[in-house]
Amino acid sequence: MIDTFAPPGATPVPLDHIDSALRALWCSIEPQTTEAPPTGLNDPVPSVTRAVALNLVVYAPGPRAVDRATKAAQELALGHPCRTIILDVTATDDTGDESPLATAEVLAHCQPRRPGESRICAEQLTLHLHGAVVPHLDKIVLPLLVPDLKTVLWWMGNVPFDAPFYGPLSRLVDQMVVDGTTYDDAEAFLVRLAHMVISGEGPEVRGLGWARLTPWRRLIAQFFDSDRNRPYLDRIDRIHLRHHDMDDNPDRVEPLLLVAWLASRLDWKPTGSDGDRFGFTAPDGRTVEVLIEPIAEPGRHGLTSVELAVGDERRFQVERWQDDTCLRTRVEGGEMAAIERVTTAPLRDAADLIGEELEILPRDLGLEAALVLIPEMIGAK
Repeated sequence: MIDTFAPPGATPVPLDHIDSALRALWCSIEPQTTEAPPTGLNDPVPSVTRAVALNLVVYAPGPRAVDRATKAAQELALGHPCRTIILDVTATDDTGDESPLATAEVLAHCQPRRPGESRICAEQLTLHLHGAVVPHLDKIVLPLLVPDLKTVLWWMGNVPFDAPFYGPLSRLVDQMVVDGTTYDDAEAFLVRLAHMVISGEGPEVRGLGWARLTPWRRLIAQFFDSDRNRPYLDRIDRIHLRHHDMDDNPDRVEPLLLVAWLASRLDWKPTGSDGDRFGFTAPDGRTVEVLIEPIAEPGRHGLTSVELAVGDERRFQVERWQDDTCLRTRVEGGEMAAIERVTTAPLRDAADLIGEELEILPRDLGLEAALVLIPEMIGAK
């Protein structure tokens, strides 16, 4: 359970008053708590400890995005306490005045205090920015970063690749977290990321769509751990993926990444694409056909099933199961009895996914290899 605190009489302050607002915040936290003081007077324990494992900068276009970013910061305070800097880049004042605006609010997200221990807290700075200050986000963010710590930039919504602040802001950070599920053109988004990886320009890339695929990739790999199934891995000739569209948006980021991952691991070479169909050639010369089938179902999105087939001999299936709380695997074909297994795999929120990405060592080579293959898969330059 995380407790969130604001300084007394909290109101937005000018950016040059952030330090004083933080001091007021830290001084106010302990009087607001109700825990008994620690025992052992000969060994006093600080009442509050600020924990900062990294800098997390969040580009949040709009109030709903700011609320989501704040919720994520609260959840991250348990396992990944950091200084979170939320950039509310669409802020306006109550009068609708479009003159430059630059104010800040500060919060602390604190873990429950244990007897004899100090209370562990993380900071959140929410910057409300509008007008002429927005193109200079890098100059605003740089003085607020805690030195000598990794800095991660989370782009919520569409990444503004062509905005004047994109390049300077990206150069401040070590890693960039993106989520392509909101894009109208998933292919163009993935191709842009692929070119970043190929050129070596910009920060390391992390993807929430890629993180959502972790249980799918694990279960697919486990199919072929056994000696009985291992020979079929080199004979796969068809793959059928089904995914939900998101509000009439063909959300193909996850299925495209999963296909690219399989192709990069098995050394399949793309031979072309036609709409929802993709072709590959395996090292032994066989053809692999892939179909990505969209499903219109309001309120749901993301990958729903994957089937890998070896002619009529074997089918290896993974699918969402039991109201999306589980994944079911199934192996069938020939004269063998079908083998099923159900694994708990609930849909995960952004904070959980980002926490997973923060634990990965520098460079996610699996994601990079998949991204590099995307342009050739879809015939993009």
